Amino acid sequence: MEHTTTLLLLVSLLPLSSAITCWQCASTDGKICPEESKSFTSTTHDACITWRLGNGTILLQNLVNAQDECTDEKVSFWSQFVDLYYKTYGGSVSCCYTDQCNDGQSAFNLYPKPFTP
Repeated sequence: MEHTTTLLLLVSLLPLSSAITCWQCASTDGKICPEESKSFTSTTHDACITWRLGNGTILLQNLVNAQDECTDEKVSFWSQFVDLYYKTYGGSVSCCYTDQCNDGQSAFNLYPKPFTP
């Protein structure tokens, strides 16, 4: 009994792994996002990302690491890239930080999130 109690105590002290669930989809080869997106859960990512054209059409939904992909510089760069590559205006890239927040219907421009490196 003591062994079981000790084991339960030790297990309860282990840190819980955090995971995020995001939608994944890329508007390529005739795929339409968000209608054809699939939900994925990851313990190695901490944010969801969405790329949109200025008219709201979703180009990409994915899992990312916020520290790498959700900085003001990266979001600004990729937003400009969307406009240049697709020859549009008003393209946006946004990050969000809760499960399935990149569903294609949530508010635009959910970045930045304060985080400490």
